Amino acid sequence: MAKKITPKKTLLSAKHWILFSLALAVLFGSAGILLSLLRTNGINGFESSQAPVFSVRENANAPAPAKNAPETASETSSVPETTPHTEEIPPATEPVLPEASVVIAQTLDMKVPFGTQAPFGNWDLPYQEACEEASAIMAAAFFQKESLNKDAMDEEILKVIKWEKSSFGYYEDTTAAETAKMLRDYFGLEAEATDEVTIDRIKKQLNLGHLVLLPASGRALNNPHFAGTDAFYHMILIRGYDDQGHFITNDPGTRRGEGFKYTFENILFANHDWTGSKDTIDTGAKTMIVVKGLK
Repeated sequence: MAKKITPKKTLLSAKHWILFSLALAVLFGSAGILLSLLRTNGINGFESSQAPVFSVRENANAPAPAKNAPETASETSSVPETTPHTEEIPPATEPVLPEASVVIAQTLDMKVPFGTQAPFGNWDLPYQEACEEASAIMAAAFFQKESLNKDAMDEEILKVIKWEKSSFGYYEDTTAAETAKMLRDYFGLEAEATDEVTIDRIKKQLNLGHLVLLPASGRALNNPHFAGTDAFYHMILIRGYDDQGHFITNDPGTRRGEGFKYTFENILFANHDWTGSKDTIDTGAKTMIVVKGLK
């Protein structure tokens, strides 16, 4: 007699099919929700620069791009193309301090190295005519932060005279413009001659850290240490001023010239550029040389 078959295994099998079907439904439902979210928010929802770029056209009915449209890196990317910033930024420069805004100190005295135009007391030529050279050497020593002694002064005077003979054809009685050229070309300093000579202008230049070389009628300076009456044309270095109406100078025409003081009025009165003749020196133009420092 055949054994009766019960439906127990079939029922169990049906249950498994039901559970399997439910699992598939949940899986496909989650995937649909995820795809829907991606379509709704778009790929721009990624803030990270590493977000993937999808080549999915969101609007199938959108018109195709024109044939002559410019080419892009990716026509379907939703990341907008940017133009690089090409504006040139000018290089930084040091601010120029206007002369009008300079604060004038009550007193000022820059310690400029001193040397006479006759280092060993020999006032024969060429030393008798070396006041311009000596003044320029002192200015150069100041900006180059060098000291001076008799040997160095004597050697440098002879070198400058040699350069002047080669450049000008002479060394005696160089004008303010020629001396400024010597300062620029031989010593490598920034220097210029100007006809704006006033007490206030000289003070402003000194307060800017500049030195002033002043051509003068030697006799009009009335320096008690000058020997004889042959000091027709002279040049001195102005390094400061006091609060008693004096400019402080380095005067190379005397061994007592370090820090020698001339009154403001005396400086302006004696200031004359070389005219080419000792007989007309007192009619020479008012001028001075401003030495600003190393180039």
